[in-house]
Amino acid sequence: MSTIFVGMLRKGFCVAVFLLFALFARELSGADLPTVRFGLAVNSMGESSHAAEAFTVVAQRPGATSEHLSFTVLLSYSGNAEYGVDYDPAPFSVVLTIPADSLDLSTTIPLTGIDDLDDEDAENILVELQPDDKYELSDPARVEIILVDNDDKMAPQIETQPQNALVMQGESAQFAVSAQGSEPLHYTWRKNGNEVYTAATNQYTTPLLTLADDGARYDCIVWNDAGSDSSAVAIVSVSERPTAPYIVTQPRATAVSKGDTASFVVVANGTEPLSYQWFADTGRLSGETLDTLVLSNRQIEHAGREYYCIISNDAGAVQTLGARLTVRPPTSQMLVVTGELLRGNGSAAADIDSQVVDMIVSLYPEPTGGAPVYTEQFKSENNRGVLVTNGSFGIHLGTGVTADDLGAAVRENPALYVSFTIAEPGEPGSILEPRTPLTASPYALSASSPIIRGALNPRDAGIDAAIGTYFVDTRNGDTWLKTFNTWVLEE
Repeated sequence: MSTIFVGMLRKGFCVAVFLLFALFARELSGADLPTVRFGLAVNSMGESSHAAEAFTVVAQRPGATSEHLSFTVLLSYSGNAEYGVDYDPAPFSVVLTIPADSLDLSTTIPLTGIDDLDDEDAENILVELQPDDKYELSDPARVEIILVDNDDKMAPQIETQPQNALVMQGESAQFAVSAQGSEPLHYTWRKNGNEVYTAATNQYTTPLLTLADDGARYDCIVWNDAGSDSSAVAIVSVSERPTAPYIVTQPRATAVSKGDTASFVVVANGTEPLSYQWFADTGRLSGETLDTLVLSNRQIEHAGREYYCIISNDAGAVQTLGARLTVRPPTSQMLVVTGELLRGNGSAAADIDSQVVDMIVSLYPEPTGGAPVYTEQFKSENNRGVLVTNGSFGIHLGTGVTADDLGAAVRENPALYVSFTIAEPGEPGSILEPRTPLTASPYALSASSPIIRGALNPRDAGIDAAIGTYFVDTRNGDTWLKTFNTWVLEE
């Protein structure tokens, strides 16, 4: 019986020794040890400044566990001070406990500088983590802190100058400098030599600037108890904020005869330069980038199309309304109307030099009131202005811009009265009253206009022909129209 008991004791002893050895081996295993390293560390501090955070020790556990992990971190200090390291004693060890619900922990170690009565250079403090078999070291394992002697302050020296700024009106400009010197450093910003801002920051943001601030000069004076340094001057350029384009005059619907040229004009304002791009309802018109769109040789298939323009600049863009093009077949009949244009004093208009005017001719069935049965425009913008020479002019109704049927107007109305609206090109017109009976002015309604050709000037030569006859001078291509009492050179 006793032999068995002793055997059991011996067996239990052997087991106990094995378990203790296993636990000890696990504690020293590198895979289970926490790692310790330095975290945040101040670069430098004054001897009499009290640093809230000199450096931080960070510990990390190797893996998750349900237990707290506690151990002691060892620290050592050394330095190069001539009269000893000038700082209050700091702890040479700290106990860290990583909570069970965390994988890491950091703690801040304070290092408080003291006043040094002796004038000496900056002192270096080297803080090292000391190896211990309860944790492993990880980089960084040491940090260096510089103590600056308060008795040897350094005056500021600017290293980075403020730069010129380019802004638009209504914006702020920002300037910055960087400087070295003993803390604390102060920054005084000036505008055109006058102080505008003083603070402990190296940056300055101006109030919102206007065009009056263009060319303003900004500089900074950096100073401390040991002296000051002035920066270079930075100049701010303030440019006018561009105005987006806006439409003054929309393009207008235009009606032309087959084969004629149609023009659309837009007038826009805004900050220059303005860019124009014309479009049709079929898409972008390549190369049409002026304020006037000129379309030559319009055919019946072009009728009904709408044209619009987009005007843009750096501030934005605007689109015009669409303007519709009407293309009508060439009329088979033409009504020639001639007349005299007199000034208010009774003298003939354009008695010295020929003059081109805009006219709108309307035919009415009554001498007063009512609506016109036919209206046609003769305007310079459509290359249809009316030439007046020594008071005389001639108009071919049926060759201008109209959507009405001239033949129907003549056939269906036994009497017609003519109303003229006359204006300088592009200006508002004046209606001439009273209406004139069409019979008061010789006219011809014909299928076509006769054409005479010759190498001479028909007016100078006194050539006689029916009203509405064209004469082509073969020497230079000039075309003349026979009116009631003279030949008129057509443009």
